[in-house]
Amino acid sequence: MLYFRAVSDDAAARPARSVRLWPLLAAQALTAFNDNAWKLLVLVVGEQLLRSRITGADEFAAAKEHQAFVATAALLIPLVVFSLPGGAIADRVGKRGWIVGLKFAECVVLAVGAWALSFTPPSYGLLIAVLAAMGCISALLAPAKYGILPELVPHERLSEANGALELWTFLAIIGGTALGPILFEAFGGAALGGVVLLALAGVGLASSLAIPKTEPARASGSLARSVAEGWAALRADKTLRLCVIGSTWF
Repeated sequence: MLYFRAVSDDAAARPARSVRLWPLLAAQALTAFNDNAWKLLVLVVGEQLLRSRITGADEFAAAKEHQAFVATAALLIPLVVFSLPGGAIADRVGKRGWIVGLKFAECVVLAVGAWALSFTPPSYGLLIAVLAAMGCISALLAPAKYGILPELVPHERLSEANGALELWTFLAIIGGTALGPILFEAFGGAALGGVVLLALAGVGLASSLAIPKTEPARASGSLARSVAEGWAALRADKTLRLCVIGSTWF
């Protein structure tokens, strides 16, 4: 289990305390897992729907490729659009509270997804809408999950904490991508697979409640001004801009 010794600026005034990172790691990893497992689950359902109405091999291949593109875009475009406002909101309400709220929203969204999978046949448009909502939640969560680290661990431990967060995120992405179709087969259909993902979201919400409490980093100024300042900083700093472009493309 990951623990870090968090020290204050006035180390003599207050003793160091142990900070548990596992709640943050678990909450983030389960979100990343659910994003990718849901995407693959939706693609499996979409393929079944295509097979029921398209007989030509070439037409089926083209339609399947189009579905994959739409699903990927629905998940990734929100990550580009909503990350900046997500950071501004997290600074105002407190990053820990923002993470908990988003994990609750994830449970609601996946409950809608599990309900959509119970239709016969499932509504593919609704499944894509749920996927897009999952992308929005991940985008809004991203700044908080990184920004909270300096509030939880001392400066000399930031690289280690970032590394742990990235490790568990990528393991979850790989796991969700690999296990998404398996959920369909293992539980005899997509509906129960959706319920499993909803249960995992509940575990993630419970984990987020164990994250140490943090105070709002910036209580003054409008949200629009914060977003504008962030955008201005991005435009003014070429190195920062290239990092954002590279990260987005990756």
